[in-house]
Amino acid sequence: MTGEQEEERVATARSIFTFDDSVQEADLRWAARVSVGLDALVGDFGLDSLAYYHRGLEGEQHERLGRA
Repeated sequence: MTGEQEEERVATARSIFTFDDSVQEADLRWAARVSVGLDALVGDFGLDSLAYYHRGLEGEQHERLGRA
């Protein structure tokens, strides 16, 4: 993933959604990186669907990854 891909994904999110002050910039960027990574996974393996569930506790890393 490149910084350019992250920036493009953040710009896309900002063009679709209206964010209030509860959205932290770091969380938005994390979600953008995860989104780019998931797109790469879909492309690499020719996936047409993807499901994920993990019940983490209080912002645990895998919970953050799954909800992004």
